[in-house]
Amino acid sequence: MQRIAEVQRSHAFEAEYLLVMEFLFPVNDQTIFGIQCYVLDKAGENAFSFLLNSHHQLFVDADLIAKGTSEAARAKLMAKATQAGVTALKQQIERARKVQSDAMQSRYMEKEQPCTGTQNVEYPINELPMFGNQKKTAHQLRADEEYIKYMTRDGRSREAGAESAAKLGWNSYYAGDCSKAIKRFNQAWLLDPDNRLALWGFASICISRGQLDEAIRYLELAIEKGPEDPKLREDYDMTMKELFATSHNQQPLQ
Repeated sequence: MQRIAEVQRSHAFEAEYLLVMEFLFPVNDQTIFGIQCYVLDKAGENAFSFLLNSHHQLFVDADLIAKGTSEAARAKLMAKATQAGVTALKQQIERARKVQSDAMQSRYMEKEQPCTGTQNVEYPINELPMFGNQKKTAHQLRADEEYIKYMTRDGRSREAGAESAAKLGWNSYYAGDCSKAIKRFNQAWLLDPDNRLALWGFASICISRGQLDEAIRYLELAIEKGPEDPKLREDYDMTMKELFATSHNQQPLQ
């Protein structure tokens, strides 16, 4: 993985993410027994990875055995493996989208959340949305400067760095790690205060902590920062219903 990241850093690319596939051969180059897929961000960080092998029907159906020893046969094998990896990635993305959509619904209907927090808890400054708008120490300010410098190296924009940090935050959120998620959202907001994914993330963290008033504020900010997004608007409407029901001691509106 480290070698792959080093190679990635040495080659500039325009896309926000890079898909890297390793084809795993047992003893020769005629049969592929696994495909390790990495999705790297521009910083060379592993944003997402998975292994495709004989435990997956897609891999079995691809029949990744070279039909001969010629270069043409090997090239065809590589092409089939690449297509299988890309198809698997698309399936993973669709699955993640469904999880994201279902998570917001279950937050209110089933009272289940990807990650949970506690309302009346004294969180550290980096686990408060926007760092709690608190005054930072000299050490914390120096750490911020170093982080910004790191995320904007090689001419990378602060906006691009913020987008990567925010998406990592959402990965942590859906993995159930609220602590890591809010830290990533704060890093994204530090880089770009207008980053919509970070503001949306703040709202989700507040909801998990039962801070619905604060969640509404961050959702409204997120709505202001870009074009109309039906999913964002849906989250806002559902949170408003929950807030109304809570303030009137009722069940959430359906």
